[in-house]
Amino acid sequence: MRIEPLHKYAEPRLPTREIVDEHPELLRLLPRRWQTNSAVVAALTACFALSSCASNAAGKPSPKAASRIAPVFVHGSGIGAFGCEVVNPPTFLSEEEAREVIVNEAKRAGIIFEKIGKTLPKVELPVTPREFGEKQPKRQTKAQAIMLDGIDKKRNISFEYVSQDDLVKWQGDPNDHPTSTVISYNIAGTAKDLQAGIAKVKPAGAYAVFYDPVVLQKMNFGPSTDIDATMGRAMSAAMDEARNELRAQVKDFIKWLKAQGVI
Repeated sequence: MRIEPLHKYAEPRLPTREIVDEHPELLRLLPRRWQTNSAVVAALTACFALSSCASNAAGKPSPKAASRIAPVFVHGSGIGAFGCEVVNPPTFLSEEEAREVIVNEAKRAGIIFEKIGKTLPKVELPVTPREFGEKQPKRQTKAQAIMLDGIDKKRNISFEYVSQDDLVKWQGDPNDHPTSTVISYNIAGTAKDLQAGIAKVKPAGAYAVFYDPVVLQKMNFGPSTDIDATMGRAMSAAMDEARNELRAQVKDFIKWLKAQGVI
């Protein structure tokens, strides 16, 4: 019998090391009797390791570190408007207020976000027009660097919070004045555009894009109502609701990280 080298072979039907690196949750699909058998688990681990070593020995590049980009978890409309026709004004969470919510909630899960995040050198960032409502033509993007708002270096988990200030910063032509007296902001839509831009680059690590929920203030004026007191209560209630909506986004991200096997 003459032994010939195998030049072509069919794709394996079982998950490869690269697939498991990208989707560690597949290991949870093992039959329960296998999960409790230390010998089987050890054998599978060895198989994955050998497949990786074999690839390197054959001159193939090592598998790229996994890139996990979380979807934008929707809590809050993320849409607000200013102008003469607006009855219930929106409440925006500043970068500092939002960071406090995100950092504190992440800390509950053992995630420690540092204040300065990593810089992604070339990401398709959304170009936001000044008149930024729900109904508009397809938004444009522009490739540029972005410094993210926070990172847990130990686990390589990063986040970016999309605020009203970001929409202004990513604005297109400053001379492109709005055509109406009402200026609206679609922060949730911008967050989804940014998430798609990061996913396209596929940077190593886990990433989340949070956004300002933009809760509207509910004004209840009566004939003898103290206007200042009413506005103050409405603002306070809207801020509390906005923080809760953002906190829900972070909680969903933590659940997603657990499902991905990151934490």
